[in-house]
Amino acid sequence: MKTNLDQNSIANEHQSQTKRIERRRKTIQAIYNLTNYKSYHAFKKANARLNLFFGVLAIGGLISCFMAGQFGAIF
Repeated sequence: MKTNLDQNSIANEHQSQTKRIERRRKTIQAIYNLTNYKSYHAFKKANARLNLFFGVLAIGGLISCFMAGQFGAIF
């Protein structure tokens, strides 16, 4: 009976280790996909979106400098 319990715990440990490895592989793949593009066109589109995001962020920062009270500090 004891050996059967030991085998079950070993199987559960192996299964959890396999899940951990799979989760780590998916995370690494997601990071790779964020930084490597399939074509130059995909790179240009991502770069344009990033430029737009930083432009909106800069305009929001400039506008918040001229807002009265705490709203500008919160913004």
